[in-house]
Order: sequence, then C-alpha cells, then structure tokens
Amino acid sequence: MSGLAWTPVQRQAVETPGSVVIAAGAGSGKTRVLTARVVQALERGVRPQAIVVVTFTVAAAGELYARIHAAVAAQAACQGDRWAQVLSELPLMTVTTIDSLCARIAREHPGLSGAGLAFEILEPADAQLWERQWRSRVLAELPPALLARVPSRLRDTALPILLNAASGDESGAGLTGNGFAIHTALLEIARHVRTRLEALRIDDAVATYADLEVWAWRALQHEEVRAYYAQRWTHVMVDELQDTSGRQWEVLQALCGDAVAMTCVGDVQQSVYAFRGAEPRVFQAARERVLARGGLALGMHTSFRSAAPLVDLVNTACAQMMPGPDDARPGAPRFTPLVAARTGSQEDLPPVDLQLVTGGNSAGRALTLGRVLAGRMQALLGHPVYDRGTGQERPARWRDMALLLRTRTHLAAYERALRDAGIPYEVHGGRGLYDRPEIIDAVMLLRAVADPADDVALAAVLRGPHALWSEDQLQTLSGERGEESLWAALRRSPDPACQAVAERVQAWRAVSGLHPASRVLERAHHDTGAAAIHAAAPDGGRRAANLRRFTALLRQWARAGRADVRSVARYLTELQTVGAQAAEAPTDAPDAVQVVTVHGAKGLEWPVVLYARDFAPRPDPDTVRLDPERGLVLSEDAAGWAAARARADQRDRLEEERVTYVALTRAADRLVVGLAASDGRVQSQALQAVVDAFPLHVPRRLVAAGSVPEGRPLPLVETAQGLVLGVTPGPDVALPGRVPVTAVALYARCPQAFAFQHLHGYLPLARPWGGGEPMTREARQRGRDIGDAVHQALEHGWDAEGIRRRLRALSPTEREEAARLVGRLQDPAFDDLRGHVWHREHPVEVTIGSRTVYGVADAVDVAGDVVIDYKTDRTLQPSHHRLQLALYAHALGVTRAALVYLRHDRVHWVHREDLERGLADARDVIRRMEALDMAPTPSSEICSSCAFRGVCGDRHVAVRP
Repeated sequence: MSGLAWTPVQRQAVETPGSVVIAAGAGSGKTRVLTARVVQALERGVRPQAIVVVTFTVAAAGELYARIHAAVAAQAACQGDRWAQVLSELPLMTVTTIDSLCARIAREHPGLSGAGLAFEILEPADAQLWERQWRSRVLAELPPALLARVPSRLRDTALPILLNAASGDESGAGLTGNGFAIHTALLEIARHVRTRLEALRIDDAVATYADLEVWAWRALQHEEVRAYYAQRWTHVMVDELQDTSGRQWEVLQALCGDAVAMTCVGDVQQSVYAFRGAEPRVFQAARERVLARGGLALGMHTSFRSAAPLVDLVNTACAQMMPGPDDARPGAPRFTPLVAARTGSQEDLPPVDLQLVTGGNSAGRALTLGRVLAGRMQALLGHPVYDRGTGQERPARWRDMALLLRTRTHLAAYERALRDAGIPYEVHGGRGLYDRPEIIDAVMLLRAVADPADDVALAAVLRGPHALWSEDQLQTLSGERGEESLWAALRRSPDPACQAVAERVQAWRAVSGLHPASRVLERAHHDTGAAAIHAAAPDGGRRAANLRRFTALLRQWARAGRADVRSVARYLTELQTVGAQAAEAPTDAPDAVQVVTVHGAKGLEWPVVLYARDFAPRPDPDTVRLDPERGLVLSEDAAGWAAARARADQRDRLEEERVTYVALTRAADRLVVGLAASDGRVQSQALQAVVDAFPLHVPRRLVAAGSVPEGRPLPLVETAQGLVLGVTPGPDVALPGRVPVTAVALYARCPQAFAFQHLHGYLPLARPWGGGEPMTREARQRGRDIGDAVHQALEHGWDAEGIRRRLRALSPTEREEAARLVGRLQDPAFDDLRGHVWHREHPVEVTIGSRTVYGVADAVDVAGDVVIDYKTDRTLQPSHHRLQLALYAHALGVTRAALVYLRHDRVHWVHREDLERGLADARDVIRRMEALDMAPTPSSEICSSCAFRGVCGDRHVAVRP
C-alpha cells in the first residue's frame, strides 16, 4: 500500500485481517479497496486458491481479476521470488459471479445437489421456450377435476408467477369459499409443475439460473459439503451485496463458516435489482453476521468521482427524496451523504439543471424530452470537465456524456432526437437487437426463404433492401393474386421485376439446402447489396455492426445444432413469442454519447450525465399478485388485494428512490435532470416532489410536450485545418482505452490499416490474394470455420467422433478436416507439448502504457512456464504472431511460448529473448498509438495481403492486381 493515498477508513478496510462489512457509497473506490484487500491477504500468506471473490457481472469479475493480476505482477517485479510464486498461482484464484459459483458447486456435488452429472445452462429466452414446450404435457398429467377448479385465464396468469417464486407454500389467508378452493388448487398445480419441470430439465441435462441457486443450496445443506468448502476457501469476498437475493445469500452464508474471513461490500442506497429478486435487507443481515463473529462494520462515503458543488446538490436532493424509515416505511434505508474529495470546475456555471416536460402522451413526451436533452448536450460540448488521467480540466467531448434512461420503452424517440441533432451516440449494452430495422429485414429474409408462402415475410422482403420495391409495386401484385399466396402470384407474373425476385428467392432456397442460415444471409446480401444499403444509412456503422452480430448468432446456433434455414426461422418466431432480447453489437465510434439504462450504468461514471425519467403510471395486474407477506393474493380477496397493492406501491417508491440515487451519482462534473409527466394529479405530484428536492437556485425549465422542434446539427466552422466543430477535442479522442491484442499486432504491421479498421470503421474493400488465384470469400469462410472448429474441439477435449457428432453445422468434409487436424496432436512432432496441464481459452489482460490490451490464449500452463497458440494456417508466418505471444507471456508471467502449426506438424518455439524483444516492440507500438501516429508502412509483402488496399492511397507501388 506504499505510495498510495488512502483515507483512514479505506486503509482500515484493506488491512483488517478478519471479517469486515463495508458500506461503500457511490464513487468511494470500493473496487480499488477490494483489490487491495485481496493483495493484502496474499501478502499475509493466504494462497490464491483459498480466496473466492463473488461479483455481480462477468464484466466486473474480469475487471477485478485484471486489477488483482496487475497489482501482484507489480509486486513480483520488485519483490522477487515469493510474489513470483503467488503470480504463478493466481489463475487458481476464483473470481466469479454468483451464478457461476452456484454452477460450480452443483457440478462438484452432482448427487447431493440433485443436478446430475452434466448440464447446459439455458439463457432466459431458451429457458422460456423449453418450459413452453413441456408445460402443457406436465399439466396433462394432473387430474382433470383439479385443473377444472381454476379458470384457464387465471391459471395462465398465476402459474408463471408461482414458478418464478422461491416457494409454492403461500398461505392464502383471507380467502374463503370459492376463492380459497381456487387458491389451494393453484398451489397444488404449481408444486406439481415445478417438481416435474425440474426433473425433466435434469433428464435433458439443462438448467435455468434459478436451478443453479437451488442446486447449490441443496448441496450446502450437507455438513460434509460445507466442510469441504470451508477448508478450500478460507476467504470469501462478495461485491455488490445489496443486489443479492435471499436464496443467493443463503448460499453465500453456507460458504462462510466460523473460520472463514468474510468480506461484504455494498450500498443499500444502490439496491436497484428488485425485479431480479434482490433484497436490500440482505446487506443488514450480512452486517449483523460479521459483527456477531467479531468483525468490523465500516462506512466509506468519500466520493472520488464527483466535484464538491455537484456532491452538495445531490446530497441535498437525495436527503429530501430518501427520508429514511418511519411507521409507513420501516424498511427504508437511511440516506448517508457523500463527502467530496475534489473541488469543482472554475467555470461559473451551475453543476445541475432541471428540464421539465409536461402533457401529451408518453411517446410524445419522450421525443420532446429527447430534443431538450440533445440541445443541452450541444450547449455543454466544449465546456470544461475534469480529466482524471491528467488531473487537469479539458473541453468536454461527446464521449464524456451519457444519457441515462429509466427504461428502454421509448428508446427510439431518444435516438431520433440525437440523430436529428447530429449527435453521434452508442446504445450501451443495448438489448434491442431483434427490434433493429436491419435485423428485422434479415429475419424476414430468412423466414421467406424457409417458407415463401409466408405472405408477411415475403412482403417485407419485397419492400425492404433485398428487393427495393415501391408500395405501388407491392399493391399491384397483391391486387392480382386473388386467393393465391403472394409467392404464387410472384412466380406467375410475367413482370421482369417479379421474375427477378422469384429467381433470387429460388436461388437462396437452393443454397439453404446445402449451407447454414448464415451463408444464406451472406449470399442474399452479396446478391442484392442490402448490407451496403444499411451501411449507407445515417446510422450505418451501427447497422453494419448489428448485422455482423446477428450473423455471429446464426453461426453460434448452427454449432448448437440449429443450422438450416427452416429451424432458424422457426426459432426466431419462437423467440419473438416470448419477447426474447439480445444485445446489440458495440460500435467503434471514437467519440459518441453513451445511451444506457440506469441499471446498465451501475459502476460506471461520466463527466456529464443527462438523466431522463417519465412518471408514467405502471400497469397493475388485475387478477393475481405475489405479496411477500400474504403470498399469492387473488383479486377476489378485496381486503388482501388492497393491502398487497399498497405494499407493492411502497416497494416501488423505495426502489425508485434508489434508482434516482444511482442515476444522480453517475455524474462527475455536470448533471442534467430531465423529468416528464402527464397532466394527471399523481404523476404531476411525483414530478414536483423531485423538483422540490433541489434548492431553488438550481435552474429549471418547463416546456409542453410537442412544443420543441427537432434539433439541428452544430454548425461547422471553417479553419486553416478545414471544417470543424467549434470545439477543441482533447487528447486521445479516437483511441479506445481497451485494445484487442490482434489490433496491436495489426498496428505493428501497418498503423494505417489499424486506423482504417479500428478508428474509422472501414469495411474491407479489397480481397487479399496470395501467390495464385484470388481467394474466394467462400474459401476464406471455410478456413475460418475449420479453425474455429479445431479451437472449439481442443477447448472441450473432443475426439474425432465428438467433432463429427457435435459440429453438425460443418459439412462432412470440413468435420473430417477438423478431426484430422486435432488428431495430429498425437504425432511425435508434438511430443514437447505432452505432460502439461493445459488451461484452455484463458482470458488475458495486461496494461501497457495507459491502454489495456486483452485477448484469449489458446492454452496455458502457468506452472509449466508456457503458453501456446494453435494455428491451422496453410503458411508458416511466425513473425506475424511474435508480438501477440509476447503480450500473452508477459500477462501470464511465463517465459516460454510456442506456435503449434497443426497443418505442418511443427512447433515453433519463441524463446525468452524473442519474447522480451516482442514486449519492447509492443510497448513502442502502444506509445505510437497513444501519440495517434497512424503513418502507413507500405511494402510489397504488407500491401499485397492488406484488406484495405482498395481505399489506401499509400499502398506500395509494386503491388499489382
């Protein structure tokens, strides 16, 4: 801890050897403290394998492990052998999510957990589809008389609620007569369905995330299992404890025996995941448990994020909006104010302003509020913000701003407002992939290929970018078809436009008989230029990225056995019926406003935050609800229904207070609070309560819905350097903070190619060629598919038969080639690789300069001091991969690396001296990257295989097509 500035409370939190519970306010440095606490335990002699750290998300787990690794590596660099040993054992430390932890416990004790010997974890949408497939069959097992006691509409509404609940033993107090009979029957039906569905999932070797928690809890009810983990993990650390459910807390408690050092970190004021079962009371229970075993309860409330003037205003507002417990709200947390660690900007502008929109419907209010907030973004561009890296102020850029949304209900309206204003933006963690126009076009194309008689799908294809028909053309064809399908009319029509489309659909159907859906979509895009049409749209970069993301999903489904167009089309329809969501692709926009929900913003921060909140009433269930105090409540129980609704309203208000606190504390320098409400009394009062919480000197502006015209892009200013916005961007405006290792290698080869791909987002416009005929796209794709198959087989330990059985998406020839390449590892040429304990597909992150370089190493044996990378390339080019291996070796602390060329029966060893030179080269590359030195390095060898040759003006003169 030498050389670091710690507050007294932080230092105590880091150095306390026993159990500790830490209430960590927003921006108080909890991740840094948790990292240092792990390192401090290692310094006391605790082995890495004796520590388990539980975080809320996979991303948080990755970040925390990277920080721990960097800290241990720094210790090893300056303190010698002991820390080098710790570094070598660090991969044995468990840094994971609660879901992954429960899955591990279930798998390690299959008999006692009830999980069975193996299972695949279903994503939520697939879990819903699986349940829909089996629920009617399971219900049919029940006596008809029992089912008849519950009206079908009520059963369909209540059953999902009961199946998602932790228990089916709700009492039904207050019900009499027919209501009681219905309640009793519902519980009996739910118990049967829950038990049978779990048994069927075990038979099918699949599991939901809820199953994982139940199975882990069951295993931990056994004394021998608890003793096993108490001996294995002597230090259990839990982050974001306030977002833990009751069942998850029971699992964590069972792991924390009396001799286990507990570390619990969280903030009840930031508990915003009630819809996932999170219970704020869990944090208080953890506090009591830690104190009961003689541990410490600490509070960290110094904010290193926000400037003092902003902290003061947020404290004032939250103290009003979060009044704490009283008789009506006994479970409400007491608000704890933050203390600012830094002063504010020298600019004489208020750090907070309120923008209010009233009247109209919710969609109209969202568009108006979006336009107002877009105008505020334009006004704030270029104003001073604090740069944490330099410790100085600089002009604000677009990427310094975030638009926080309470929900995504009207995301399209906010996107429209930003586009109209010419503001670049990125939807952070967007879950609306299937709702994007480019994906809807792709889905309709696949549906039409699978079944041309699907009139809705075919009409969408005709009007979309794959045919570009006008509305009049479609109306003419529809008017001529009579009783026949649109497809039949299309094939019968003598119109050349109709014949052209029919021939293309027939050709795509022919392709679909031989190739997976991803190839069909690629062929359609190639034939029609539909992808290029999307790329030419105002948000073309985002559309292109989403199409790549969707194609990757199609390949993933193919690997799972869902390859042909018909099964994919059917699956997409099923996903639509359950309202499935998928993440949009991240874009490479170098300078863009981030659009993110408040829940997605947890743990993040921006200099400028604009929070949008509409006080629209939430829908209320009309027949059944699940109440924590009364269990299942039916609307027939008037008194119970009213009491349950009052409690639900109170819980919603408490949740809303915490969500608002999270939103307001994401800002470091400036905060714009945008509020919208109808003219209704309840909604207007809710809006006014937030407005009144801020002091009167905070600026506020009130506009009516529909009264704000669409924004206009900021004007360009002519300068000696050309046309620019009248704002001076700060340093590193284009370079991301996290860079893939492949991008570093590309930069080392040619900085301009790196800029084309990773900074400007250019698509490859020229095909690389070798010594013979130009390689076709199909051949390149086949090579990638085989390479992916080989890596997947090595990761999972599949033999030739396993490859043939599991990789059905590949052709028989491709499967045989993949099996042959994997089988070559048994050849004597690879004898040097035997005897190692390989960890496959190992994530790697390392900090070089001010950048984080990340990648995935194919196989690592830290104890054996070696990392290897498998290659299925047809040519031997070790120099292309030396820098990548050097970074992997440095990150993992090993001194030997090798390229395993499976096609050539050769292991190319990269020795320590070469790795050191490669690391020095990598540092030089990052330094030049940070200086934004993108000068090209043309040569015949480099330019002849460059995918950007067609757009590069600096290609080597010796290159000829």
